[in-house]
Amino acid sequence: MQKEIVINGKAYPTKEITFNTVCQFEDMGIPMSEIEAKSIMFVRAYAAMCMDKKADQAGDEIEKHVMNGGSIDELADVLRQAVEESGFFQALSKRAETADSESQTETA
Repeated sequence: MQKEIVINGKAYPTKEITFNTVCQFEDMGIPMSEIEAKSIMFVRAYAAMCMDKKADQAGDEIEKHVMNGGSIDELADVLRQAVEESGFFQALSKRAETADSESQTETA
């Protein structure tokens, strides 16, 4: 996992995405079922967690980052990698795959 997220030239250590992190996203109004629809909010929330700031403060920093030539895509890539490497998400994905293969076996 990339160990830092860089915003406005300042590096912040990344945070592992755990069950509690998912709950924090939910508390911030970003349900995991809507990650793709609310991707920009998800990036802001994750940046806020990494920066140990409130979401609106992280949003201000992201805005400055973009205005100074930075990219939201870079931030989204760090987040995407954190999700892919999350033990919690890997376990959920494995469980979903097992359930899918079991239901396909039952219907065959």
